[in-house]
Amino acid sequence: LKPLWVQGPSPPLRAIQLAPRARMARMRGQCLWTCASVPVGAGLFYVRYLHLLHHWAQSVYNSTEISSFLPGEYKEAENYAATFDGLYSNGYHDHSQLHNTWESHVIDLLTNTSAAEEAAGAAPVRSVIVLGCSHGLGAVGLQSRGYLAYGVDVAEKAIQLAVATRGRTCGEGDEPCFVQASLTQLPYESGRFDAGISSDVLEHIQPADVPRVVSEISRVVRRVLVLQIAGWADDCATCQDEVWWGEHFAAAGWRIFKLYRREAPWEGGFWAVLALTRSA
Repeated sequence: LKPLWVQGPSPPLRAIQLAPRARMARMRGQCLWTCASVPVGAGLFYVRYLHLLHHWAQSVYNSTEISSFLPGEYKEAENYAATFDGLYSNGYHDHSQLHNTWESHVIDLLTNTSAAEEAAGAAPVRSVIVLGCSHGLGAVGLQSRGYLAYGVDVAEKAIQLAVATRGRTCGEGDEPCFVQASLTQLPYESGRFDAGISSDVLEHIQPADVPRVVSEISRVVRRVLVLQIAGWADDCATCQDEVWWGEHFAAAGWRIFKLYRREAPWEGGFWAVLALTRSA
């Protein structure tokens, strides 16, 4: 599928790309959220525009063409790497989306949580792993806050994109900042990172794999963990709330620093948000 670019008068709408079925609800929400900030003077134009855009998005969402976009139903895929490499090959998180990230809230929460821990006598957080880093923009955001930022993603194409566009976000040296791997088997020694973040990733883990993923994340991240996990039915394999996820990570030895829900700007959407800590 080719990108479809939609722009209005100043300020321009965010570029919208035809997305797989699993992302259409989120895309509609992004459009509505972006347009909600348009000045009142352009209101009538955008109200009509949103009405038309909504019907267009719904027609695409329901089309058989979108079904053929995916290499099989990704919710039932056992091979995460093959599934997400297939998505990236078809435009998922491509160059048109290099300036888009869902990680800003998570990075802010990490900074606040780390500051509270430091005020209580803990050592400063230095190294942070982005669990499901995609094209690496979250790692750049962490680097701008002074962290040594690393990224791991199951899709090789995502890592290629991150390496090509983000440079070294983890400081000087030969160690790669971005690595291809599954969260079910992370290629790092135990306790390698002071902190970890993840945004809009863990919902794609199959329920049977959740205990293993929780164990692996808990093995490589020592002290602070901040997670934002989507919870809408058309975009997740494991659709659970913040309490459910909190219980799973608490069982792995994490303390809940903050636990809450963020409502998404579209009907039925939310994020489970967790800030977790533990002693090194």
